[in-house]
Amino acid sequence: MKDEANTTWVRPSLVAEVKFAEWTSKGELRQPVYLGLRSDKRAKDVVRELEGPRK
Repeated sequence: MKDEANTTWVRPSLVAEVKFAEWTSKGELRQPVYLGLRSDKRAKDVVRELEGPRK
C-alpha cells in the first residue's frame, strides 16, 4: 500500500453511530451516513456487527 508509510494509528475514544447500506468485499462501508456521537457506549466495547437479514 503506497500510503502505509504515512499512516498514523490512534486509540479510539469516541463512538459514532453510522447507518450504511452494506459492507463491501474490502471491508468498507457502502453509503455511510453519520448520525451522531454516542455517549452510552465505550469505544473499547464496540465490535463490528454481523450481517443480519435484509429488510
